[in-house]
Amino acid sequence: MRILHTSDWHLGRQLHRVPLLAEQRAFLEHLLGTVRQERVQVVAVAGDVSRPRWCAGGFPRARSAAS
Repeated sequence: MRILHTSDWHLGRQLHRVPLLAEQRAFLEHLLGTVRQERVQVVAVAGDVSRPRWCAGGFPRARSAAS
């Protein structure tokens, strides 16, 4: 079984009030590319995935991008 272990994505986080959504999207695209290329079966995430206020609006889009 191929497992990719990651941690602390902090999706939705800003840096000095500057949104990082473009960088976070690039990270997720890279992650998905790696998962596909390496035929990863499980992605394990330790730590914080997202900021609480971002969860409700952002995850549906992220899930649809992974499909």
